[in-house]
Amino acid sequence: MIVMSTMRGTALALMSLLTFAGCQRSVGTIPADTASSSAHAGAANPNHLPSLGDAQNKLEDLITQPASPFRLTYLKTGSDGYSCSYDVEVSPKGIKGKETLVCSPSKPNPPFDARTQVRDLDGSPIGSNSWRFIANDLLSSLGDDLQYASPGLRYVADESSGGFDTSHYDIDLANIAIRNQSLPVNAGLVTAASSSQQPKYYSIKGSAWIAKDDGRLVKAQYDRITTFSDGTKAALHYDLAVTKE
Repeated sequence: MIVMSTMRGTALALMSLLTFAGCQRSVGTIPADTASSSAHAGAANPNHLPSLGDAQNKLEDLITQPASPFRLTYLKTGSDGYSCSYDVEVSPKGIKGKETLVCSPSKPNPPFDARTQVRDLDGSPIGSNSWRFIANDLLSSLGDDLQYASPGLRYVADESSGGFDTSHYDIDLANIAIRNQSLPVNAGLVTAASSSQQPKYYSIKGSAWIAKDDGRLVKAQYDRITTFSDGTKAALHYDLAVTKE
């Protein structure tokens, strides 16, 4: 089983404060097929807007139960200098590749020194302790912003991406009031000045590409911004791409 380094444990503990109040799915709770028929209908018909949550769920199912190999690249960046990235091959044999963590000191009172850690990933075979640790880490990092972004969805065009025929959608969900505290509140740029402030609005803006054949999310580029009651803002940028092997 992979043991986290002290720096990695510190970084993940900090990011738990910078990400969502809700919990992401874990490997042990993923059913065989959670993508609903609406994802497939939306992927096949541009006049029917799909559920981005269903599309991400389908991708997550294929990460843990892959029918064929694919490459997944993923980058999450906070404007405080923190970033987490994966470049992995997912296959019926397991998950292999690299994870890179970049930690930069926050101001004031940096909780840790600026540093970069690159970790080789070898989660094989599927079901092993190393695979379970890597898969859970990856799924947790993906977050669930897209579960709440569908109201801002607009069809753009049919395009090819990563070897998939996809439908391209733009996302523009601006200045939505945060009233339901059960919704995830992402404070990706929390500083000493803003960490105690009450989140007031959030917005999501970017694009998503959904495979037309099986409804999986194959590409996403978007920003999640939280505005606090004092006017300060916190942001995370997400960049995900799936490529057929």
